[in-house]
Amino acid sequence: DQLAVDNLITAYPNPAIDNITVKLEFTKPYENVKLRLIDNLGRTAYAKEISEQITKYTGLINVSAFAAGNYRLQIETIDGQRSVPVVIVK
Repeated sequence: DQLAVDNLITAYPNPAIDNITVKLEFTKPYENVKLRLIDNLGRTAYAKEISEQITKYTGLINVSAFAAGNYRLQIETIDGQRSVPVVIVK
């Protein structure tokens, strides 16, 4: 299922060189939220699970060691998932 669009998912700067800030704003509390950064071959380059209950979250992903290219930041909750495009440049 698709996570409703009124749940805000932001990744910046985009394109990124060293770090990506991930900002989530949900319309209701979620726990066990999964964050994944997936490359264009479908491989998971980064994964994190936020186990505590959140409605808002801001976190940093260090991408300085990642290859340049197109990625998807995938957010998954019990109600569904959604992806936003992220570009990493060198």
